[in-house]
Amino acid sequence: MHHFIAESYFDVVTNVNDTWARVKALPNYREEFGVALFRRMFEVAPDAWTVFPWGRGNKNDEDMFKNPEFLKFARRFTEMLDMAIDMLGPDMELVEEQLTDIGIMHSRVGVVPRHYPLMGACLIDTLADKLGPETFTRRHRDAWGATFQFMSTTMLQGAFDDMKRKLEGGGKKNGGSMRHSVL
Repeated sequence: MHHFIAESYFDVVTNVNDTWARVKALPNYREEFGVALFRRMFEVAPDAWTVFPWGRGNKNDEDMFKNPEFLKFARRFTEMLDMAIDMLGPDMELVEEQLTDIGIMHSRVGVVPRHYPLMGACLIDTLADKLGPETFTRRHRDAWGATFQFMSTTMLQGAFDDMKRKLEGGGKKNGGSMRHSVL
């Protein structure tokens, strides 16, 4: 890897890990962060609400943010994000496999490609809100943008490959996905 690219990649991972460690220091971070993130997501993409079992036929209102199934989901989403961040490093194969599988699952439950950039923007907004401008600087914002781009591209590739396999009559997931890096 070219020295400049390796250095830039290291900076991205360091900035993401630094800010995520600060999120993890917040009280009840799994639930609080997840709820705040999805509250923002449902503001900008109300149609995303209907992807979830507890959202079908229900209003996107304050009571829904107290729904035990939603709270469980918010915690699990934050744990998934935590897992992906912990896996960032020189060997990206494992995180790519996990994200590919998550992309397949998202596609199968009705998440559509337009939701991905919206979620990225909501993630960055939520980090900025939770951490404040002193902690969440422009370089942190850029690092998270690059990281989410990697994550969402990998997930979308998994969803695309899964749809392609279905159209071609194959059902099993096998290799062949394009692999991407953060930079």
